[in-house]
Amino acid sequence: MLMSDFIDTLDRTVENSFELEVWDGSRLVSRTISHNGRVQAGGIAVHAAIFGGTGISFKYFALSSASGLSPANGDTTLASEITTLGLGRVLGSVTLASSQGSFNGTAQTVITATWTATGSVTIYGGGMFSAASSGTLGFEATCTATPVANTYTVNGTWTFNE
Repeated sequence: MLMSDFIDTLDRTVENSFELEVWDGSRLVSRTISHNGRVQAGGIAVHAAIFGGTGISFKYFALSSASGLSPANGDTTLASEITTLGLGRVLGSVTLASSQGSFNGTAQTVITATWTATGSVTIYGGGMFSAASSGTLGFEATCTATPVANTYTVNGTWTFNE
């Protein structure tokens, strides 16, 4: 089996979702969810780690301002990754599934991150990396255009189901 075929198989069988919430103080401005983001070659190892119970190495959350973002097999960078405006790559908080390795559809691992915008931009997607800069892209997903204004809070959540 070719690596691209293996990744396509993972894309069809590994359930994951990418969610963004944008807040202006205590008012929810927008919420978008994208199901079954693209698993990149680097993401194969993280699935083994998540579902094997040994932890996760892809926990750096990044956002993209690329209109028309189109994740594809072999991507190694996140197109138009946002590195300014308070929305640069951050270390996510990881909650590992308590029943890892059961493969019964109930184990869930969640990675969350929070940013405070210092300017305005529209977010079109995100990615999970293995390092604070550079690193390996493990997962990427698109979302509905999500406008963010100065001082807004952005909450990102990536959920993986076994």
